[in-house]
Amino acid sequence: MPRLATIVLVVILAGTASGQEAGTLPPGVQVGARVRASTPRAATVTGRLVAASADTLRVLRDRAADTVSVAVSRLTSLDLSTGQHKRRLAGAAIGFFGGAALGAVVGAVTYRKQTCAPGTWFCDYPGRAGDMVAGAVLFGGAGTIVGAIVGAGRADTWQRVIPRETTQVGLVVPGAAGRLAVGASLRF
Repeated sequence: MPRLATIVLVVILAGTASGQEAGTLPPGVQVGARVRASTPRAATVTGRLVAASADTLRVLRDRAADTVSVAVSRLTSLDLSTGQHKRRLAGAAIGFFGGAALGAVVGAVTYRKQTCAPGTWFCDYPGRAGDMVAGAVLFGGAGTIVGAIVGAGRADTWQRVIPRETTQVGLVVPGAAGRLAVGASLRF
């Protein structure tokens, strides 16, 4: 009975397994598309797909005048550009918070305690906290402007096409013991 349950489990897992077969391109990857390809040993290649076969992609790199061949079987990831967008708001937000944090630190470090005449009220009223707030406001404002300018450049929106969730099921039958074993792995 346990052997029958194991066989049923193998059949069910094999029926639900889906994966990228070696030598096939995923749908949507066409010549002229903007792609970002990664392999284990090479750096990420970003550019236009100029040729595609069942086992090789030829990519014209963005900032170079050369083409790079990438083996489909060696891909660890392949992303397809679905369009471009600007990141002004995100850049402004990052610039504001980064500038405000830096300004608060600068305000705290450069604070000097005031020497006050006897009987003077509110001579050093805001103290170190006041300098921190002033630094955060000044640097945060400058960071917002710089971040919005930096975020005005175009950036791609990427959609991952390889790897999809791939499940590989293997059936292992050791010869000596005569037992049936099931092996399954999930690769991300």
